[in-house]
Amino acid sequence: MKMRLGTFCWSALLLLGLSRWLGAATPAATAFDAANRLYEQGKYAEAATAYEAITAQAGVSAGLLFNQGNAWFRAGEQGRAIAAYRRAARLAPRDPDILANLQFARKTASEGTDPSLRLRPSWHHRLSLREWVLGFSVCWWLSFLLLGIGRVKPTWRKGLRPVLLIFALASLGTGFGVVRTQWEQAHHRYGVIIAKSGVARQGPLEEARSAFSLRDGLEVEILDQKEEWRQVRDSLQRTGWLKSSQCLPLGP
Repeated sequence: MKMRLGTFCWSALLLLGLSRWLGAATPAATAFDAANRLYEQGKYAEAATAYEAITAQAGVSAGLLFNQGNAWFRAGEQGRAIAAYRRAARLAPRDPDILANLQFARKTASEGTDPSLRLRPSWHHRLSLREWVLGFSVCWWLSFLLLGIGRVKPTWRKGLRPVLLIFALASLGTGFGVVRTQWEQAHHRYGVIIAKSGVARQGPLEEARSAFSLRDGLEVEILDQKEEWRQVRDSLQRTGWLKSSQCLPLGP
């Protein structure tokens, strides 16, 4: 397993260095430094909890979630580690360290079963929502800029048409990526099983028949919720109900 400093982590170190130079430590930098010390001391569960507390204080970042995933994995909590890595991958979908550790955690959690039996991300997950929005904004405004240049310089219109067409098509493509990503986030919820063992049942009752077995690290889609029960569906399209405490939602 790898341990590197992500985007937030470098920011935290910079804040820590500046605060020491100024003679006072910021709360976020102090908490980050304490979490790192817990990790170095082998107190992995405590370190993971400390990293999670920083997100509530300073916000979520891919680097911080990566470190949290490393800590949970070292603590033997594969499900929580996979959840942290998947949340990190949403923010940095092409980060090689995040993807490598996510794949390794999945193989470890599969316990000899086919690791490919998991919920596969769609094509639009290759970019984060922020990247889709940025791409759309750039293409959209460049299209308007080219239109403006064509009005100011009528003799350039013919030469600008192919370029304008390219940016117009790129605007449509990236715009669709924005809409598709936002639609999925609004209509699909995902989670990871954090129970070491158990069964999903055919109904939200303890007495209901078993639907399929659970294992730590199993990735599911959350379909419904009734009081303390969640209805989930796995990659094999099996549907069942389990206790809410057995499934960790990935969040928006």
